[in-house]
Amino acid sequence: YVIVPDWTKAERLQHENDVLGFYLNGHPIEQFATELSEFISTTISELAPQVNKAVLIAGFVRNLKIVNTKSGNRLAIITLEDMTASIDVTMYAENFILAREFLVEGQLVIVEGEVSVDTFSDGYRIRATKAMNLDQARAVYARGVVLKLNAEQICDETLQILYGILSDYHGGSCPVFVAYNNGETVAKFALDDKWKVQPKEELLIKLKNQFGAANVCFVY
Repeated sequence: YVIVPDWTKAERLQHENDVLGFYLNGHPIEQFATELSEFISTTISELAPQVNKAVLIAGFVRNLKIVNTKSGNRLAIITLEDMTASIDVTMYAENFILAREFLVEGQLVIVEGEVSVDTFSDGYRIRATKAMNLDQARAVYARGVVLKLNAEQICDETLQILYGILSDYHGGSCPVFVAYNNGETVAKFALDDKWKVQPKEELLIKLKNQFGAANVCFVY
């Protein structure tokens, strides 16, 4: 027989959803929950209508359908879910087209819009004006990416590795900070503006793989 690696939690949850039609032992949004809480308004279960006030929520796309309204406009109805609940999000064609690439089942999205009562279901729904994937949301809301290094890691070799990783994502507006701790001195400094990056998930993964998951994070 062939020895294969164990599934990651994300893979296990995806297989549960594929077979059962729902997540049994958790929800894939949980791995992003701490970061999302830094900039979203609330979880789906805590939503409530507020007059003339937009909310920002995150969820995985559960279902998507396009309908034609009586006025002849096309309307997208997106069912989003987090670990607390689900909600239908409506988005008209002009806004939907801008986000169509990542509005697919199983993808994490962040939407902005107003909450209203759904007279059909007696629950709530959101009329969205904007949708973003996580990388786009980070570009808007993140104040920077922080890398924690100790005294042994502050050397030419480590810095060359760091600059090599950052160079693949330069050209963004997200600053990079180094938090230094040698046991006696604690300091935090920003790298030169030329090292500002695009705050993509791939960058986060590469930095965590190189320097440790506990030593890299986005700050908001």
